Amino acid sequence: MSFFSQFGGGIPAYPINSRAFTSSTTWVPFATGWYEIFVVGAGGSGGVGAVAPVNAEGNTASASGGGAGGSAYSFAFITAGSSIVITIGAGGAAPSQAASTGTRARNGNSGSITTVVGGGISITCNAGAGGAALATTGSNAQTVGGNATGGTYNWSGGGGGSCTINATTAAATGGGAVGIFGNGFSSGAAANTNQSIAGAGTGAASSGPTGGASISSVNYGNAINAANLVTTIAGLIIVGNGGAPFTNGDFANSGGIGAGGGAPNSGHFVGNGGGGAGGIFAGGGGSMMAASSEFYTNNTSVGGAGGYGGGSGGSATCLNFGNAGSANTGAGGQGVVFALYLGA
Repeated sequence: MSFFSQFGGGIPAYPINSRAFTSSTTWVPFATGWYEIFVVGAGGSGGVGAVAPVNAEGNTASASGGGAGGSAYSFAFITAGSSIVITIGAGGAAPSQAASTGTRARNGNSGSITTVVGGGISITCNAGAGGAALATTGSNAQTVGGNATGGTYNWSGGGGGSCTINATTAAATGGGAVGIFGNGFSSGAAANTNQSIAGAGTGAASSGPTGGASISSVNYGNAINAANLVTTIAGLIIVGNGGAPFTNGDFANSGGIGAGGGAPNSGHFVGNGGGGAGGIFAGGGGSMMAASSEFYTNNTSVGGAGGYGGGSGGSATCLNFGNAGSANTGAGGQGVVFALYLGA
C-alpha cells in the first residue's frame, strides 16, 4: 500500500498492482480479476470579494469556499484487455482578482465531471460548484458539492460554508472535502463576525481557523490500524492533520493528507496573508484580511487551493480609510481515479 505526498502536490510511487490516473486516458487492464475503483469529481473554486470604504466603516465583503466533487467506490470484475475510457475533470478555475478599486465581487467557478466508462463500469462523478461572493451586507448560501452515480457506493462532496455579514464584519469560508466512506464534510459557516474558516477535511468539518481533520482521526469501519486509526480506500492510506492557522500578515499551513487547509485567525489583520492549501481530497482554507488604520495599504487576501477533488477557499478583503485591497484564491482540485487490482 502507499500514500500520497503533499510535497509539490504529486503522487509518489504506487503499488505495481495499482494505478493512479490524473489525466484523461484509455486504460487497458493488464490482468483479469477483481478491482477496487475510486473515482473523484473536480472541486469548485471559492468566491472573492474586496471593498475599501472611504474614511468610515460600513461596506464589507464575504466569500464562500467551493464545493468538493462527488466520489464513487466500485468493486468490479474486469477482463484483461478491456478498453476503459477515463475522463478526468478539471478543477474550477480561480476567479479573476476582486479589487476594491475595480470589480469588487466575483463568484467562483464549478469544476468539471470525472467519468470511467468501459469493462462493465459506468461511473460519473459530478463536480463541486463555485462559491459565491458579496461586496455588501447579506448572505451567501452554502456552496453545493457534486454527486455521483454508477459506483457500488456513491457519495456527495462537501460544500463551502455559508457567510452572513452585517455592516461591520467581513468573512470567508473554506472549501468542502471529498466523501470517503460517506458524504463529504463541509467547511463551517461564518456569521456576523470577522472570521476566516478553514477547509474541511475527509474526517471532519472545519469550524474555525484550523483545518478539518483527516479520516484517520475518526474511527470509521475500514481502519487497518486501530491504534493509529489509519484508514484506506483503494490502497490509499489517508492520515494527516488539519492545517494550522497563522496570525497577522502570513499564510496558514496546508493540510496534511486528507486534511483541510488552515485559515488566518479571526479578527482584524494587516499585510498580506491567506488560507493554506487543502490536503489530498480536502478543502482549501478561507481567508479574510482586514485593516482599520490608514497606515495599512494594499492588503491582499488569498484563499487556499483545493486538494484533489476539494473546493478552494473563499477570500475577502475589507479595508477602511480608502486604502486599496484585493482578494484572490486558488483553483478547485482536479478529479482523479484510482484502481487497485485485488486478484483473480
